[in-house]
Amino acid sequence: MVELVIGDRVEAPERRRPEFIVSGVRLASSRVRPGQVNMVKFFIENKGVEGVRVLRLFVGGRVVGSVNCLAGTGMRIEDSIRFRWYPKGEFRVCLDSAGAGVLTVAPEPGVPLPSAPEVQELDMRAVFRIGDSVRLSFVAQNVGWNPGSFRVPVMVDGKPVAVDTMRLGAGERSSRRMSWRVGSRGWHQLWVGNSRRRFRVYDSAASALVLDLDGGWKDRSGFGNNGVVSDGLVRLPGSYSLNDLGRRLTMLLWVYPEKSGRGLTDIFTNGDNHVLQVVDGRQPTFFAGGWGRGTAPSTCRPTGRGTGI
Repeated sequence: MVELVIGDRVEAPERRRPEFIVSGVRLASSRVRPGQVNMVKFFIENKGVEGVRVLRLFVGGRVVGSVNCLAGTGMRIEDSIRFRWYPKGEFRVCLDSAGAGVLTVAPEPGVPLPSAPEVQELDMRAVFRIGDSVRLSFVAQNVGWNPGSFRVPVMVDGKPVAVDTMRLGAGERSSRRMSWRVGSRGWHQLWVGNSRRRFRVYDSAASALVLDLDGGWKDRSGFGNNGVVSDGLVRLPGSYSLNDLGRRLTMLLWVYPEKSGRGLTDIFTNGDNHVLQVVDGRQPTFFAGGWGRGTAPSTCRPTGRGTGI
């Protein structure tokens, strides 16, 4: 940066900034059903230096979303932002201070008002020790166009174990948490509204398996985590049961090295988070929680049938 000297004063030139101009703001659809996906389209032009402009979307005076727009000097970009709106009626839509139009929301004739909220993002463990507390969380959303009061039962094997009550505005989302103690050992089916989850209650380590692959890479644990062979690797699709690690993780594998060599060989990995490796074809190591969390090395003696890890 060049400094300008004026008399005895030293002045720095004015720092240039982005200069954004937003234009062409318009609704993709001016009339929609409650909860129907809609879009606001717009152009953004930058006459200054490269920068980011954050634009907020307002419907009926409420912020329903935002978008970050990166534009270089002299660039003119067409962009959009998606949203849903549930209350019925007419509402003014704005992108920051720029008007996009008036949105009319009307349910289809003859469609009844939903009697229950939609349950989303159900989260709980896949295995529990007998006598432990089950803790679950979920998001309940009123997908109707009027406010309402709701009762959401939690059913296990067709029997209620807990009930949650709430009042939600049209389209409103609410994060919920519940807990109760598990009963009998074995497999159980849980229902929370429209969401379902299968879980297992165990009383021994042998009945707490979430993965048990046979020679054909089929999972015998009951959770259906079957392996798929691709590019010389066995891949396990992501599932809620494989993400249920708790505070302790036990792994048992038989490995038969085809040839000896130096360096690290990954045997079982969950990205770079949980990795079981073999060092120089002889020493297995294991770490959990990502790099830098420490390793658990051990020494084993290879046999003609493979190496137990």
